Amino acid sequence: MIGEQFISPYRLGLTATIEREDGKHVNIYKLVGKIVFSKDFYELSQNNHLAKFRLKKIKVEMLPDEILRYKRRIFQYNQLLKEAKIFYPIRLERLIILSANNSNLRKALLLRNEAVDIALNSYAKIIELEKILKYHTTDKTIIFTIHTKLAYIISDRFLIPVITHRTKNEERNEILEKFKKGLYRIIVTTKVLDEGTDVPDANMGIILSGTGSKREFVQRLGRLLRPKKDVENVANLIEIISSDTSEIFTSNRRNKGISNKKQLIDKSDQ
Repeated sequence: MIGEQFISPYRLGLTATIEREDGKHVNIYKLVGKIVFSKDFYELSQNNHLAKFRLKKIKVEMLPDEILRYKRRIFQYNQLLKEAKIFYPIRLERLIILSANNSNLRKALLLRNEAVDIALNSYAKIIELEKILKYHTTDKTIIFTIHTKLAYIISDRFLIPVITHRTKNEERNEILEKFKKGLYRIIVTTKVLDEGTDVPDANMGIILSGTGSKREFVQRLGRLLRPKKDVENVANLIEIISSDTSEIFTSNRRNKGISNKKQLIDKSDQ
C-alpha cells in the first residue's frame, strides 16, 4: 500500500533477499517492475566486496533420554497420521489446516512440535558449543537460535550477553556497541537480529537452531560477510544439528543453492 501511494514517477527496489517462503515476493514486481540487475553474494565475495566464507555442519547425537523422548513422539505422531489415513510426509501448512477440525490431528501437530523442540534444543548442542568456543578464543562470534529459552540458557551458562525480543532498545544498543568495540567478543541472539538491525562486524556465526527458510539463512550469513581488511580472513558459519532427526532435512532446505558453491564452502560432517 505504501508503494502504491508513492507519487514519484520512478521507483527503485533494492533488497538482499527478494525471495519469500510464501511466494508473495512477486507482489513487488507490480510496484517496481521485474528484476533488472542482480549479483549474488558469491560473486561479491570473489571480488572482495564481501568476505569469503566457509560453511561447516556438525552433527551431534542427542543425549539418551532426548533420543527416547524424540522417538516416542515421532512414533505417536506417525500413528495418528495413519489413523487419519494421511501418509507421511505432509506439509506443515497442510497439517495445521486439517488440525483445525480434527482433534487427533491437533494432537499429532503438538507431538510433532514437541519432537522438533527436543531436537532443536538438545543439550548435546550446548556441549558441542562449549568445545567450539574453547577452540575459537579470538573470533568475534554471534550465536543464533530460534528459541528464546535456549538463548537465555546459553547466556547463563557461558556468561554471554543476550539479545531477544525481551531486550529493551537501550540495552540492545549498548550490547551491540560494546560488541563493535570488542568489549564483548560473543553475543547470543534469536531471530530479532536477522534483519532490520545494523549488526557490527563478526567473523564467526554458530547456528544452534533455525527454520528451513533460505531467507533467514542468508540474513544470518550476511551478518558475517562484511568485507575484511585482510581478504584472506575467511568468515566461518557453523551449524550444529541433531543427527537422525528432521533437523537434517530442515538444514538442507535452508542451505538449498548454497552447498554447490564448492569454491567458498568447506562442508564437513562429524
